[in-house]
Amino acid sequence: MHISRYNDRGPRCQAKTEDDSTMSAKPSIAEVKTSNAASTWSFFPTAVFVGGTSGVGEGAVKAFAQATNGRAQIIIVARSRTRGEEILASLPKTAESKYDFLQCDAGDPKNIIAASKQLRQQLVDGKLNYLVMSQSVYPWGPPQPSMNGIDLRMVLDFYSRWKFVDELMPLLETAAALEEEARVLTIKGGNGKLPLDHDDLGFRNNPSSMAQTKATSLYNNIMVEEYSRLYPNISFYHIFPGLVDTPGWNVAPWWAKPMLAVARLIMTSSEDSGQRMISALLRPEYKTGGHCLDNFGNPVDARKETPQVRKLVLEHYRKEVAA
Repeated sequence: MHISRYNDRGPRCQAKTEDDSTMSAKPSIAEVKTSNAASTWSFFPTAVFVGGTSGVGEGAVKAFAQATNGRAQIIIVARSRTRGEEILASLPKTAESKYDFLQCDAGDPKNIIAASKQLRQQLVDGKLNYLVMSQSVYPWGPPQPSMNGIDLRMVLDFYSRWKFVDELMPLLETAAALEEEARVLTIKGGNGKLPLDHDDLGFRNNPSSMAQTKATSLYNNIMVEEYSRLYPNISFYHIFPGLVDTPGWNVAPWWAKPMLAVARLIMTSSEDSGQRMISALLRPEYKTGGHCLDNFGNPVDARKETPQVRKLVLEHYRKEVAA
């Protein structure tokens, strides 16, 4: 259950909520929805969802709007304006609702810089409470060389996400300084354990989508750990959404369709997955620090890297997005 601090119309205080200990380790979707619906805020929450126009990202946008009963500022950052505006139009609204869409192709760091500049102008009180990122590209098809020759899958799953974090960090720090919540959630796969290839961190010589997926999961883990040390007043998560039935599966190659038909029997909907993502986002025990989580919002045994390896990945990331 969400516990928030700071009343923007008076003295600082703590919101009243139910006790989260009543939820099981693997709560049902009914429990999750009940928990989210009981969340309260003593400040006006602001949230940016990057890639929130499909799948889990769309589900998270809707779940957050429902949890806040529309009393929030929500900005979707994505490529499809039509789809983004359709989603915003479907959200619950109050007189305080502030919903916006910002078009951005996150495959290019320059676009992220421009979009972040606009966000700094649009966000209420110059602060950001929640940054949720799920931008990605379908894993099917041939490689798509993008930023500096790195495949677009990796750019969206890793580099673009932390570029948004860097560009929006002043707004997150402002929220933390106000003693409001300041949380960053990257939705990918929180249990990456692939050995690092120190000579090819950008996988320019390995076009395997499976290898790239494992690598970006590990990279996100490393960044969560590193950034939680750099910014101790802000919470950083990397969460695995589980098997989710999203539109991306509809373009699977013919040879994958029989397996997909079976897998869909155990997949969760994007709406239910979104509810679980927001439940994890609002957990009071994750108010600060770095957290790698499973689809139920529980910690996973993620691989821990040495300071030297974390520094190597961080320097690689900074070099690539600055090029």
